[in-house]
Amino acid sequence: MPNQNLMNKSGVKQINLKTKLNTKIKYYVKNIKISGFRNHDKVELDLTSDHVVLYGKNGIGKTNILEAISFLNPGRGLRRARSKDIFFKSSKSDKIYNSFWGVNADIVTPKGIFNVGSGSEHKKSSRLTKINSIVSNQTELSQIFKVSWITPQMLLLFHTSMNEKRRFLDRLVNYFNPLHITYIYKYEKYSRERSRLINQFKKDDLWLESLENSILDLAFLITKNRNLLLSELNEMFCNNLDNKSLLDSFPALEVYLKGEIETLLATEEEDYIKKKLLNILKQNRKNNATYFPGPHNSSIDILNRVSQKEISFCSTGEQKLMLISLVLNHSKLLDVLYDVPPILLLDDIVEHLDEFNKNILFNETANYKSQCWFTSTNLKFFENYPKNCNRIELGTLSKKVNINKEYIYA
Repeated sequence: MPNQNLMNKSGVKQINLKTKLNTKIKYYVKNIKISGFRNHDKVELDLTSDHVVLYGKNGIGKTNILEAISFLNPGRGLRRARSKDIFFKSSKSDKIYNSFWGVNADIVTPKGIFNVGSGSEHKKSSRLTKINSIVSNQTELSQIFKVSWITPQMLLLFHTSMNEKRRFLDRLVNYFNPLHITYIYKYEKYSRERSRLINQFKKDDLWLESLENSILDLAFLITKNRNLLLSELNEMFCNNLDNKSLLDSFPALEVYLKGEIETLLATEEEDYIKKKLLNILKQNRKNNATYFPGPHNSSIDILNRVSQKEISFCSTGEQKLMLISLVLNHSKLLDVLYDVPPILLLDDIVEHLDEFNKNILFNETANYKSQCWFTSTNLKFFENYPKNCNRIELGTLSKKVNINKEYIYA
């Protein structure tokens, strides 16, 4: 097949753009109602199955709509926000005008249309979730459809602590194993409890031994889950490198973990490792030392397979492309393995790409099998994007929507 990359008269690389979106979109938001959410008092959107471009001036609330959608999946949304920070407030004061915030949407899936809702009442920390008017837990939401996102703030991941990088990886793992985050919470809880007991004057050795057994069981589960995802993801990147022109795709990557527990699991049997680590924990306990090797100490590295540069040595522009590549391929992997490509939220991404890479993104998303949401300050950035997508100017949305608490939770 001839290379579809072309050169224009100035010698700048170009790509043949798709003129139509993929007509076989599997998952999409058909209707969404948002109430009492950040700067949105009441908003309703009716949509087709096609992708969505939200545009309008800065501060009008484009990202807030994406965040509202992200709350239709488990977790704290794309900003990792606290519930109390979400309630609608007057632009002139911090006074909260709504007693609740809520998001309600009709989600079209291959198994039918599901009405899902999520929200919280003022002064309540817990979030209520409903599926087809039945109170549900957040994990059940992810069994119906999934949501993933890329935001400009995510670039800070490459300049922040290793703990934040592990948190990002664990969120990616959780798409494949919804119990993974539960394992993390338990592992951290038991580790804190162990440290607390070790620092006591009189130690409860029997309880400590029980805790340490549980900690190691969870450590193995967490590490194996991480390695399993990275193995699948790296294989996909390797296949991309073999099957596609390097000129018309985002960078092929290799993502890998480094740490004592990864090294042990790669070279020894699990039973032997557990006995070895239990002895280390016991000895450390006698010396009042709380340290032990585990997934909380693992480091993450990302390598560009073509340039052979680690992400920490890449420019900001290269890091941005590597992040987009990682999230897009993670989403495609969900489609390949489970037939559940997540709805993608791409916040303020397009205007920070050069023309060539913007066109790569347009082609990637035109072929993507779930709905993609873009935000931008200027519709001109999407002049070359397939015309059959929802283009919505946020400043023109009507706010005369009758939404009450009972409905928004649906």
